[in-house]
Amino acid sequence: MRLNKRVSELIKNGKVFSKGRLTVYYLPRRGEKICVFYSLSKKIYTSVQRNYIKRLVREALRKTDVPYDLLVKVAEKNIDFNVINSFFTSFKELFSYEDSTNSCN
Repeated sequence: MRLNKRVSELIKNGKVFSKGRLTVYYLPRRGEKICVFYSLSKKIYTSVQRNYIKRLVREALRKTDVPYDLLVKVAEKNIDFNVINSFFTSFKELFSYEDSTNSCN
């Protein structure tokens, strides 16, 4: 039940970053560990494909170390690691840009 509240909070109050067929809703992390939720259609994907995409996203997040709770929506069936990794690299660059503009105030 608590996780459903966090997902609802991410959708309602979170910021959105989208590039191509990937979308991320994000909010600042609450605890020490990052919470990552996935939105993959069971009609389009088999369980093997869903788990493969989850592993790719986890690896990309491990490399970029994003300090936010995330809801990741993937709308592309045939996606590879390079696309996901470049997405999260762009995502992280967005935060470094936001931090630099906030520090000028």
